[in-house]
Amino acid sequence: MQRVRTESKILKRPCSLIIFAVYCICCMAFTEAYAVTIQAKSCSLADVQYAVNSAANNDVIIIPAGNCNWNATLTITKAITLQGAGADGCPEAGTCITSTFRQNNQKADAPFISYNPASSSVGFLFRVTNMQFNAAYYTWKAGSTTCSYATPILHATGHYNSPFRVDHNRFINVYRVKNDLACMSTMPGGTYNWQKSRPFHIAYLKGVIDSNYIQGSPAFGHTRWGGAWKQATWDGWDNGTDDNLFIEDNILVKNLQPSKFQIGISDQGGSIVYRYNDVDFTGHTPTYFYMADTHGHQAGPTAASFGGEAYGNKIIARSDQGFNVMEARGGRVKVFYNKSTTNAGGVRVRTLWGDDTDVDSSTTFAACPSGTLYAGINVCGIDGRTQHPEKVYIWNNRKYNDALLNVSNTKGAISWNGPKLLRENQEWWKDYGTWGEAVSYQDTKKTGIYSNDIETTYTYTFKSAGAFDGSSGIGCGNVEERPSRCTPGVGFWATNQSCSSVPKGMYGKNPTNPIQGTLYICGSSNNWVASYTPYTYPHPLRSGEADTISAPKGFKLVN
Repeated sequence: MQRVRTESKILKRPCSLIIFAVYCICCMAFTEAYAVTIQAKSCSLADVQYAVNSAANNDVIIIPAGNCNWNATLTITKAITLQGAGADGCPEAGTCITSTFRQNNQKADAPFISYNPASSSVGFLFRVTNMQFNAAYYTWKAGSTTCSYATPILHATGHYNSPFRVDHNRFINVYRVKNDLACMSTMPGGTYNWQKSRPFHIAYLKGVIDSNYIQGSPAFGHTRWGGAWKQATWDGWDNGTDDNLFIEDNILVKNLQPSKFQIGISDQGGSIVYRYNDVDFTGHTPTYFYMADTHGHQAGPTAASFGGEAYGNKIIARSDQGFNVMEARGGRVKVFYNKSTTNAGGVRVRTLWGDDTDVDSSTTFAACPSGTLYAGINVCGIDGRTQHPEKVYIWNNRKYNDALLNVSNTKGAISWNGPKLLRENQEWWKDYGTWGEAVSYQDTKKTGIYSNDIETTYTYTFKSAGAFDGSSGIGCGNVEERPSRCTPGVGFWATNQSCSSVPKGMYGKNPTNPIQGTLYICGSSNNWVASYTPYTYPHPLRSGEADTISAPKGFKLVN
């Protein structure tokens, strides 16, 4: 292992060197962060772990090209960069890591990389770049049940304002293991945490997963755990900020079976933004799927997602597949300018649970404000935000022929503590115009305690547009086209871009003409309030960096 210190300093602060005392005082006031580059001897787990253990915050670990099997987790407690020699060309070229976790009897929730930094890492970037990880998806039979195993990629948890980036990697044969009792007795490593079997399980951290190729059954999870709903740190959380997990500019290929899991889920106070991805479901066996959801509150107690966003994604599907771009089950959600390659697709809002007694009896949640769906029930945040979907705006999502995607509204089953149907133009809004409405799904379970259980879905199909008058729904156009009068909650997307299509260059990986606009929402005084703008694209953590970090020049040996 070779350890070198760069001569250029990351943060430059003026320190007087006239006398030692002045120097010390100055350095106490202004911490200087030096980038140290550490060359791992090889790509083996032992050599990489040795290099990581010798690193400090802000250091860069260079992992050389090679083919290496990892049979256990790489543990990291400092905000550092792991930089491989390339993600393409494996096994002949690049840094190629393959899982042998199953052969080593590792649990199904044991990841390639565990990042759990100390508080001293706050403000420093953790990064993984230019590597390939093969999660070694594997199936076997337990009776008539097909069981599966694959190594998760990253478990990361940290502190508020701890940033991270995962970019320019290849992750292949990834899979979220099913929580199936029939498989438990033959599952390597024994009992595991099902939530943490997701390939990417991110808690509290905020940052970006970008410019990767992820194949198999990609699954992202983001959480802040249920207690976040009562913490002042997140009071007033809303869409359009940097306080999210961003999934952007990736190629996501879902082709491993059996799997009905979504690409990503935020729950327990988590929030994810999916933008400008190519999402390929053509190799996915089920004829129905949904790309992502924001989970709702339910028994456990399980707290809901804070919310999420999905825009500018290209959904690549077969003609026989139906799907939802997003299922808004909890929190604040914005879904717009996504494009399907088929004549199918939709967006769904859904109440997953009612005024559940497990949640209602918990003192960690506040009573919901008057006028909300569960007014007076203790399932809201201390700042008044509701855990069921609220401030959900859905507009200009298109099929291949530029027809609007369908929109649906689902009320969960009676046994789920009687959830209520979300109220259009109160909890959620869609494109202004004339829509056809039909009950597309009604499930009656016939046995036992579920004998009278009904879950109902109402589907809306766009028929015709008219002049937006501000009375309901969402309008779109130049900012000057906003009506002078409006109903509180109604939206208007102010933009100079198309309102009747999602043109090429505005969706999919690396858009040449990113989506631009501001969502205005009508206030209580019949006034338009600028309420949402998509967060800076590309994500600022990507700015000023080449695809590959070059080794520093002008360094000197440190030992």
